Amino acid sequence: MDLNRWLATLLLPPPLDRPRRLLVPFSGSGSEMIGALLAGWDEVVGVELSEEYADIARARLAHWQRYRRADSEAAKAEAAGQLSMFDAAAAPEVRKRLAEALARARGEQ
Repeated sequence: MDLNRWLATLLLPPPLDRPRRLLVPFSGSGSEMIGALLAGWDEVVGVELSEEYADIARARLAHWQRYRRADSEAAKAEAAGQLSMFDAAAAPEVRKRLAEALARARGEQ
């Protein structure tokens, strides 16, 4: 998330014009959208063709909404505890956490 937040910060206009809106075409699983929210954008709109990826993005955005300020202690703790997507041993745990997040987003709990 740090890279996405940093890139979104580069584009962030000064707070003179509110709301500051960002359109993310081909938003995929929402990483750029999350980074933009963490960077301080007021509104972020994503466009994704695949319903599967849109569901993933919704779940991830719901999770990250509580970390709107990137320098918050909650955001730092979450980022420090993230599993590497390249760690083969972590893959089953990542899939499990993603499935749980999707179920919560859909209200299936």
